Amino acid sequence: SKDPSSDYQEGATHVFSVIHDILAQHRALEAKWHAKKIKLHQRLALRLFQEDVKQVLDWLQNHGEVFLRKNVGVGRNLQKARAYQKSHQTFEGVVQNTYTNAEKLLAAAAELAQTGECNADDIYSVAHELESHISSFAARVEQRRRLLELSVLFYSHTEELTAWLTELRQELRSEEVADTLEGGERLIEQFSTQRDSTLDACASTIGE
Repeated sequence: SKDPSSDYQEGATHVFSVIHDILAQHRALEAKWHAKKIKLHQRLALRLFQEDVKQVLDWLQNHGEVFLRKNVGVGRNLQKARAYQKSHQTFEGVVQNTYTNAEKLLAAAAELAQTGECNADDIYSVAHELESHISSFAARVEQRRRLLELSVLFYSHTEELTAWLTELRQELRSEEVADTLEGGERLIEQFSTQRDSTLDACASTIGE
């Protein structure tokens, strides 16, 4: 063109058009990058959560379940029953840390699901598995604790009852009699009370 002004205007328009096109492509690329980054953050958060849950489940499988499988006895006497009970109490102290971690993870699951940064179904699926395992395990730990408490109670009552029967035998061998009617009646009443108490204690211990 012979007109410099026209050439400049046409060139400027073309340059601005290219710049706008570049900017539009840049915005589109940045939007894609941002979406991809969010998705990666979601996947990372989910993987971290799944890994933490896996560690808890692994502990339950490799330590908690092993302990419960190995410790099934209740002892053949009071001393052994108390030893089992003490061992179980120590175990419950250790497992409390696992329960605390599980509670934190379940709380984190609810937060992750609500933020919308992760797939809520995936989060709840993992959380449900964790909660199910923890509940089942905790119920069995509690069941064994109650069993050991009952075992200690039974052997304690058996020892007490045996000592009581020994005293009664010695008392029954005594040929002591009352010198008065009132004294005789008192001894008969005492004997009747002792008999009833002994029979009740025997029945209670047999029930245990």
